[in-house]
Amino acid sequence: MGIKAPEHWNEKEELIKLKAGEETAFGKLYAHFSEKIYGQLLHLLKDQNLVDKLIQDLFLTVWDSRGKLSLKIAFVIQLNTMAENLVFDYFRKFVAEEETELLIAHFGTLSEKELRLLIRKALVDELPPKFIDVRLKKHIAELYPLLSTVIKSADQKIKLIPFYKQRSFAYLAIACLALMVTGFMSMFYREFRASKFDDPITGSASYGIVPGSNKAALVLPDGQELSLSEVKSGLRITESGITYNDGTQLPVSVDGMDLTLKTPNGGQYMLTLADGTKVWLNAASSLKFPGVFSAEKVRKVQLSGEAYFEVATNAAAPFMVKSTRQELKVLGTHFQVSSYPEDAAVSSTLVTGSVLVDHPGIGNKETILKPGEQLILTETMAQLKNVDIAAATSWKNGMFIFKSEPLSSIMEKISRWYDVPVVYEGVNPDQPLLSLEASRFDELSKLLSLLELSGAVHFKLEATRILVLK
Repeated sequence: MGIKAPEHWNEKEELIKLKAGEETAFGKLYAHFSEKIYGQLLHLLKDQNLVDKLIQDLFLTVWDSRGKLSLKIAFVIQLNTMAENLVFDYFRKFVAEEETELLIAHFGTLSEKELRLLIRKALVDELPPKFIDVRLKKHIAELYPLLSTVIKSADQKIKLIPFYKQRSFAYLAIACLALMVTGFMSMFYREFRASKFDDPITGSASYGIVPGSNKAALVLPDGQELSLSEVKSGLRITESGITYNDGTQLPVSVDGMDLTLKTPNGGQYMLTLADGTKVWLNAASSLKFPGVFSAEKVRKVQLSGEAYFEVATNAAAPFMVKSTRQELKVLGTHFQVSSYPEDAAVSSTLVTGSVLVDHPGIGNKETILKPGEQLILTETMAQLKNVDIAAATSWKNGMFIFKSEPLSSIMEKISRWYDVPVVYEGVNPDQPLLSLEASRFDELSKLLSLLELSGAVHFKLEATRILVLK
């Protein structure tokens, strides 16, 4: 028998009850928070049996330390801190000294701070869509009875075996070791991009070129740039200020003035605007937006680059996105705009709802999009076509999905995400048309090897560029 998520929820009230020792409050907290943190740990460690034991230890820690819980700090932050400490402590207790020395020799560093940052990032990263399905939700709920049995044991004779004493703990250490190796490879490569390394999967040189990650800067009204945390997944704008998605406050006042979020090559970031609209910003992009929309009859933002929008509905205040050659007007819908300054064409793709696109001087001057349609604008032409939505918006979900796409278009996307220039030698960039489905977080050498399977193109990866060959 599992436990159902609470229909009515007041976190502070439940924390007060938990601090007083009420098991019903403990059950509600478990039901409310267990799915997400279980999913994050499973996505990190890839072993369900292992995560089952870790979740049990985590929530027993919550129960045992209930009297020390803060009412002033969001419970999810306290829970993540406990999870971070558990994973870090277990790793440190298991990994042999000689293994640690090997890592130090290979990467040049092995600090507690850097390992903690890697674990912390995994605990706040967004999960892939539908990662937690109905079966997994049921499984997580069914873990609660054992926890309930333990905390009801007055003399505490019923105990879970400490996690680090179980045989399966070895797998956690291996998983954490893999996490640390991957993370340190990323950190080390960014510092020594000209150095040559062999990719462990393909055996080819990667030269320290790594996939993109959460990187962005917030440009303030006075021009000052605030570099944002790489271990956070996004920003939230409210009338009272700006926070990261986990509630951490930034020392910035919105003051109703315009702000700009911008990402470099190899960067991405998520933003929730003051009206609740969510924006995912792709690499080498920027979004200018007001701190508050309250005095605006039109909610207006300006985009350069590529972004995916989930617009909060407000019939009294249409949402407008201005970019090169066009303005999009919506009331509440999901859509994507790609408007890089260096691209010959601008595209708008509608996922749900309806969008009116104004494009003065091009074609019929305005187009109403239907779901599944994409409008492509050049300086002289407007083209409307049906597209595969999953492929068009795949970057938002951590994937590359190319379907009969020109080589030049594919390589532009790879160049922006991996922050490395592309040079063509004896190859027509518009040919051939290639198809591929792969993770955006694969090593570059692996991605290029998959593209080479077509037999139509070959690559040479050098220290500072990708050579495209016949």
